[in-house]
Amino acid sequence: MKGTISVKRDGKWVTFSGEYEATTPVTVILSELNSRDPLLDVKGREVEPIEWECSCGQKVCGACAMVINGTPRLACSTFFGEAGPDIRLEPLSKFPLIADLKVDRTQMYDSLSEMKLWLDEGVDAKVRNIDLQYASASCMLCGCCLEICPNYTGRGKFFGAAGMNACFRIADQLDGAAKRARLKEFARHGDSGCSKSLSCGQVCPQNIPLAVLISRMNRDRIISRFIRD
Repeated sequence: MKGTISVKRDGKWVTFSGEYEATTPVTVILSELNSRDPLLDVKGREVEPIEWECSCGQKVCGACAMVINGTPRLACSTFFGEAGPDIRLEPLSKFPLIADLKVDRTQMYDSLSEMKLWLDEGVDAKVRNIDLQYASASCMLCGCCLEICPNYTGRGKFFGAAGMNACFRIADQLDGAAKRARLKEFARHGDSGCSKSLSCGQVCPQNIPLAVLISRMNRDRIISRFIRD
């Protein structure tokens, strides 16, 4: 199947042509393009190889997240047959751009650190809602949920679904003051800035039930105002 692959570079589109099977993932297409020597666009001009990230190639690491035909997705699980024959690739816009399709996600990791989303040493963690815990833990921190979110900018105190999901996973294992401390972080950096558009759940590559997790946290936050363990 013949088609074109357009990559946004320095605010302009660079287009390449190729022929691929319907089952070819975008990651393989990008690798094939970069293997060409020289790499020529559709106008026959020689251009630099495409900068992008990929690690596992198996929908586990989240490194290959990018905007594909206007929607944030993982390149490794997006196939030519569904996205083609004309594919448009852009970098995630909510993170600082490094080059081409490669971005710096440091701000997301720093947000999780600011919310203190870890279990302190010696804390007696409880196993609850094991199915939701498991689903929450599948988060790859790819950033797709933040890219689609109308409220997340990367500059304010709202840390988006990535932060709220991680907060659920920790708070759900805690009781008492430790739990209330995480719920306070959820209120400050999550719920207070969320307009509940729930677009995050629609693009999550792992289909994490974000609406359910956010609702659980809201319920626990309200209950914590009246009950002290």
